[in-house]
Amino acid sequence: MVDAVVGLSVDFGTSNTAAAWRDGQGRVTELRLSTSGSLMPSAVLYRAGKVLVGHTAVQAALTDPDAFESSPKRRLADREIFLDQTMVPVGQLVAAVFAEVLTRAAQVMGAAPGEMVLTHPDQWAQPLQQLLVEAACAGGVDAHRLRLVSESQAAAWFYAHSAPELPVGSRLVVFDFGAGTCDVAALDKQADGSFAVIAAEGLDGLGGKDLDARIMAWVRHQLATVDPVLLAELNAPGAVATQLTLHDRIRDAKEALSEASSAAIVLAGQNANHVLQLTRDEFEGLISADIDRAVELTKRVIAAAERRQPTAQAPTI
Repeated sequence: MVDAVVGLSVDFGTSNTAAAWRDGQGRVTELRLSTSGSLMPSAVLYRAGKVLVGHTAVQAALTDPDAFESSPKRRLADREIFLDQTMVPVGQLVAAVFAEVLTRAAQVMGAAPGEMVLTHPDQWAQPLQQLLVEAACAGGVDAHRLRLVSESQAAAWFYAHSAPELPVGSRLVVFDFGAGTCDVAALDKQADGSFAVIAAEGLDGLGGKDLDARIMAWVRHQLATVDPVLLAELNAPGAVATQLTLHDRIRDAKEALSEASSAAIVLAGQNANHVLQLTRDEFEGLISADIDRAVELTKRVIAAAERRQPTAQAPTI
């Protein structure tokens, strides 16, 4: 058996960053990017010329929120943002994320990656892709070993390698409902085993965080009636810790509602606590318009792909 090239793949996401590496025998393993698992917040915090990354940045934001950026990926096109009373190049922030990934990768891989794959949204034009490459290289990535792959192509490749053999011309539709965006792409399998994007479209402001915002609005509406004092405390500018804790409780409730018929949201204030019960029916009502937008997006992409000449005659998968 010929040894495989040691490789590293990185998905620099809107909210979280993930990575996987391939050893010399071809085994692929998720890279642990935090003590709790394979996901690391893409968040950064800029303080006195130093960039904190991931969970460290999230924790530091409790006392220094003006220096915090939760999603540098969304700000990449801005080139510069205002943090810690100064304009900071977004590329510098993104570079710090990649430097952290490479540091953690070096601890387990035993060798520098012979090749590196970096994913990007299908809708990103060449200028944005180039900014991503420049930031990754500033963070320590070797430009000569770097290959860009769209997020839908990476998902299609993974599916094809974990499913029965797909004939050439098979069409896949990749639905990616992320934290801050919803992306849909239709791809056709090529003769060389790769996947060509036939049609793709995405919506910013439609993702898991937007569903969280629907629950947050519901919580505030409930508190306005049952406990306005606690609502005022929650809305106070300095209540950063309380607000972040509530965001965690809302996310927990959202995830619980995928299996349970109701979920409790505990609101802890300085002088009083309150528990709200959100039912699955209420949650589905809150997010119905968002889900409808995602369905319509998927229909548009499928219709656009069907209007284009397929690369080969084969069944849709």
